[in-house]
Amino acid sequence: MGNVQSLSNKIDELCANVNYLNEFRNASLMSFTETWLTEHHNDAHVSVNGFKLLRGDRTTDSGKEKGGGVCLYVNENWCHPNHATIKHHSCSTNVEILTVSLRPYYLPREFSHVIVCTVYVPHRSAAKLAALELCDVIHELETASPDALFIVNGDFNHCSLRKSNVHYYQHVTCTTRATATLDLLYSNVKDAYNSIQLPALGNADHNLINLLPKYRPIVQRQKPSTVIVQQWNEDSLEHLRAELDATDWNAFTDAAGDLDELTETVSDYINFCVELTIPTKQIKVYPNNKPWITKRVKDVINRKKGLFGKGDHEGLKKIRSKLKRIIREERAAYKDKVEGHFTGGNMKRVWEGVRLMSGYNNKPKSCQLPRVDEEYANELNCFYNRFDRQDFSAEHDDFQQQFANSDCDITVTEGEVRRHLSRLHSSKAAGPDKLSPRVLKQCAIQLSNILTYIFNQSFTTRVIPNLWKQSCIIPVPKTSAISCLNDLRPVALTAVPMKVCERIFLERFRPFVTPFLDPFQFAYQSDRSCEDAILLILHKLYSHLEHSCRGHFARVTFFDFSSAFNTIQPHILVSKLKNMDVPGGFIHWILNYLTNRTQLVKLSHSCLSDVILSNTGAPQGTVLAPFLFTLYTYDARSLEQGCSLIKFADDTAMIGLVNGNGDEAYLRQIQSFVNYCDLNFLQLNVAKTKEMIIDFRHNTNPPPPVVVKGSVVERVTSYKYLGVVLNDHLAWGDHIDILVKKLNSRLYCLRKMSNFNVRHDILEMFYNCTISGVWHYCLVCWGGNVNKHEIERINSIIKKAERVVGEPLPSIDSVYHSLLESKLDAVWKDHTHPLYELLHNSQMSRGSGRLRLPCLKTNRYRDSFIPRAIKLFNEVLLR
Repeated sequence: MGNVQSLSNKIDELCANVNYLNEFRNASLMSFTETWLTEHHNDAHVSVNGFKLLRGDRTTDSGKEKGGGVCLYVNENWCHPNHATIKHHSCSTNVEILTVSLRPYYLPREFSHVIVCTVYVPHRSAAKLAALELCDVIHELETASPDALFIVNGDFNHCSLRKSNVHYYQHVTCTTRATATLDLLYSNVKDAYNSIQLPALGNADHNLINLLPKYRPIVQRQKPSTVIVQQWNEDSLEHLRAELDATDWNAFTDAAGDLDELTETVSDYINFCVELTIPTKQIKVYPNNKPWITKRVKDVINRKKGLFGKGDHEGLKKIRSKLKRIIREERAAYKDKVEGHFTGGNMKRVWEGVRLMSGYNNKPKSCQLPRVDEEYANELNCFYNRFDRQDFSAEHDDFQQQFANSDCDITVTEGEVRRHLSRLHSSKAAGPDKLSPRVLKQCAIQLSNILTYIFNQSFTTRVIPNLWKQSCIIPVPKTSAISCLNDLRPVALTAVPMKVCERIFLERFRPFVTPFLDPFQFAYQSDRSCEDAILLILHKLYSHLEHSCRGHFARVTFFDFSSAFNTIQPHILVSKLKNMDVPGGFIHWILNYLTNRTQLVKLSHSCLSDVILSNTGAPQGTVLAPFLFTLYTYDARSLEQGCSLIKFADDTAMIGLVNGNGDEAYLRQIQSFVNYCDLNFLQLNVAKTKEMIIDFRHNTNPPPPVVVKGSVVERVTSYKYLGVVLNDHLAWGDHIDILVKKLNSRLYCLRKMSNFNVRHDILEMFYNCTISGVWHYCLVCWGGNVNKHEIERINSIIKKAERVVGEPLPSIDSVYHSLLESKLDAVWKDHTHPLYELLHNSQMSRGSGRLRLPCLKTNRYRDSFIPRAIKLFNEVLLR
């Protein structure tokens, strides 16, 4: 590809290159811009042997008669000439576009066909208008062909798709004209091509670019896997229930010597009944398998192969049309099956079908471990237990003696256990006891009796069975490339019955500690969310920065902890619970829950680490761990005026509202928090801790840096906190860029579903669940301050989705006002909400009920939540 600056006088050189150079002769496509071809140039004048020519000459719509023009040569050995057709050709003052649809002889199964857009943007055109025009063309093509491989290439000059609504990958990495890269190639596939510089054609001042395919099909990247699945059906389930119904559980309780033996015996027996009654089968799963490629389709494909081997051309012609018809019928049958689940209320099956049809997958991509052996598993296990360095067994024994005679006043009923078992998610993984949530849920009536007995024994004796304290850790990659042990997140699988027991305990335990919870801790509390935490942060910043002319500015430090839940020290937590006047029996049960836990790391079915003992932290994935961490850090609060510590679990932000008197209070509070972390054995990750300075003053010197443990905290201009990108200008362009990227990728999934001709209500459901939820998130925080251009970027995506769904969809403005009203109502009714005091203090004293607006000097504060909420409140009173 490249800019040739007149093709007719360089055609001889091009033909010679095709005849003698492999780069040209073996190229699937040759794409050229500035061909300068007109109606006076016949195709024969610029033809190349073995290639089909498709032209997009400049027209009078461009405002110029000469110059410009694009063309595409298609290699006939790669694609039959009849399967290369022009889909779109347009020419304006800003951009010239030629779009060609191609169906080559071979293409990976993940692509239906190839669509190539060759583009020329004149150097004096309006770059933004050119990008918008090109994006509109691409979106229309994507709606019609969501499964195609899209290639957009040409001379873009000063134009770029980087900040447009089309988020493709750019593959040209070398310079194309002097030191600039003007000729670009975008595609919808990551790492699709490598680019190599070639000499220019003739006297053109643009180099040619040779793009070599780098992409590997899915079947080459992922091997098929063999899995053993249980065949659950009504007959096998009834057989299992009958076996458990006939069981005399008293025989287990009478024969067991202690709670540990009883738990292990009951778990083994239930697993034995499952193996006895639920049949299994072995299936082979291919990475690119589609559920509509049924046995009927495979039989026709095999017949097609047989006819091809015999050389029966007439038979091949008939079988091809038959194969197309059968695939179309099977796709329609699968679509009807998914719609049938939707009508029947089986939402799990609906979403399985929707994900397959749309290609939507919100799971992180799998990453290969550096090693899968016992030595590496033991190394990981020791790394995850690295915080258990000091011996606090004496402190633990002392607390156990203090609460030895205290009762844990919890009595569980069968109905309560049955209710919790029926709410389990069947698809969740089993713990070390191998008891599947599906078994517990489907047999809740049969198992509630024995589990109730075990739960009550645990609360009475304040002892948790060792089997239920064991954790099987599955390392989950944090990044696509693993360079160290810390790149693997430890996700602990614990016994499912223990999680049920934890939920029951938490219901009884929470009322004792609720009065002591930090009001600025927004996690794991009813009617609190990330949205509330961000609203409070933004209000403090907006209101304080109204007085920037007086020397006011703000400093925000975002702290990062290393494995926060794994650093909980039981004796420190117990001391804090004792100060909260929690009953001794509850404290004793929690101490037993946190100490003498066993853990192992599992890398594969056959690769397990040794079992080690841990007395520090609470495993990730349990019910109690997050709540216990909020109690562990409940006393981490700001004592300095003008400083606030906002927390959402372990995501902690320190806000310093600095006035003309200096920022000594802020620095003192930072050091105080660091000292608190040291006293409580919390490990701060200084490398990931960041500071952001928001300062609208003119000609100011940067404030002194924050130093934590001898290391200077890095200053950043933007930071992603709780899923929202904040920047040092309190603008929302960075956040909108991320939103648009997410929305476009999910819009592609919606188009794929539309390709199946599914019903409009299913399309709307998919839109509401996977697309609108993206821009709904924390909309109350940024929806009032975002500018018109950024709103239009999101509204344009909503309009595209509207055309696909076929139903009107609410705009961002209407949703924002609706969410603003509901958030105002929620805050006004909750007297404990940190934002309630701000609204309540604005109430006028004359008894009118109206709220007084604060002094507003800037638009950023005027358009924020509190002023807009006050205006809305007063408007509602006047109605």
